[in-house]
Amino acid sequence: MSNFPTPPGAIGKPADATAVLRFLSDLRAWVTDTKDALDDADQAILASGHPRDFQADITLAMSLWQAVQTRQQQLLARWDSGRVDAVALNEITQLVFGRLDNTGQSAFNLPEAGRLVNALLDKLRSQLGLGFDVIMRQVRGLRAQVTRIEEQLPSVPPSIQDGYRAQVDGLRPQLEGLVSKQARGGDVVGELQAFTIRAAKLERDLIVAATPKPAGEARLRPGELVAGQYRVVEPIAKGGLGWIYLATDQRVGGRQVVLKGLVDETSRQAVDAAANERQMLARLGTHPLIVEIYNWVWHAGAQYIVMEYVPGKSLKELLASESVSVERALRDVLAVLPAIAYIHSLGLLYVDFKPANIMVSAQKVMLIDLGSVREIDDRRSSVLGTPGFAAPELAEQGTSIATDIYAIGKTLETVLGDADSPAVRAVIGKATADDPAGRYANVGELEQALRQAL
Repeated sequence: MSNFPTPPGAIGKPADATAVLRFLSDLRAWVTDTKDALDDADQAILASGHPRDFQADITLAMSLWQAVQTRQQQLLARWDSGRVDAVALNEITQLVFGRLDNTGQSAFNLPEAGRLVNALLDKLRSQLGLGFDVIMRQVRGLRAQVTRIEEQLPSVPPSIQDGYRAQVDGLRPQLEGLVSKQARGGDVVGELQAFTIRAAKLERDLIVAATPKPAGEARLRPGELVAGQYRVVEPIAKGGLGWIYLATDQRVGGRQVVLKGLVDETSRQAVDAAANERQMLARLGTHPLIVEIYNWVWHAGAQYIVMEYVPGKSLKELLASESVSVERALRDVLAVLPAIAYIHSLGLLYVDFKPANIMVSAQKVMLIDLGSVREIDDRRSSVLGTPGFAAPELAEQGTSIATDIYAIGKTLETVLGDADSPAVRAVIGKATADDPAGRYANVGELEQALRQAL
């Protein structure tokens, strides 16, 4: 019987196609070899004269083996002879590390189930006299696993490492203690089985802890009270760096507000952007076309910006649903340009102008998401422009008023689509000129040209 093959990739880190192919090949061999070993053990149990003593272990081993075989078939179907892209490789990784819920043993994923089958078979083979080197082969595999676990710990965020350190540090002494006991003639089969399960679960927990939270998982839950003041209603949006929740201010008559936190608190880029947004919001003060900031609060170890709630939809959403005319959408862009001019007047740049950052309601149009705002002469901060709207010189030359002008032009181009408007096309052409010197000198010039074109 062979050891369960080393799985490719990790949660949140899809493997490359070569590693997947090697794993699938090894997994096929393991499934075949293990089925033969289970059949041998089953026959030995029937011949033992007391099959009930082994029934629980052989039944569990067979159930888990069946679940592994089913997942292997799912992996082969998704592999589809190697015709896989990045999305498919990510799905394959999820199948490898996702739980095998159909086994009735929902705590186990594919590699854990395979290792447990091996552990159960080792126990049965030892009890039934089917092999004498089983335990030491199992110990060799466990020593390798302990090494992987020790190497995984530094990848876990420092804030939670201490919660795992005692478990990790205790693994090797526990294992070597069992080896010493076995050498003295002690029966360690059951203890090794328990150790195998414990180590597998710890390895999985460390992999999960080292992986940033997936984008689909919100931190705050409806009804949760944040900082003793803001009652969460529901998550309403998710930006590239921040979660956005609708909440009510319990101290100001139930006023609706927005709470904005971080998607990934382990990302230096996300943390820097959030800190930058707090600083820039404070510096901007109040402007009728820019979302207003009310407060900053801490909750459960994370910081949130409390902002004005602007009911409505983003211009991106309106365009996608075709619920706004081209002319109306162009005028919505025109309406927020004074906000960009105001930001420039303070010696700042907006950097990430796009339809998703323009909020349209029945009463007004406002500019939201100030996470990318920075000083005009800032050459140190990360560039966080959006592909499709970022100026071609942004990566090499950095941000400038000209890069903001370009983003506005690309936004107008997105809004206009295939509509026939030579005058607006001319405005877009100048705003998005390849040479920054050929663009409008400032937002005021662009605003005037667009107003005339409309």
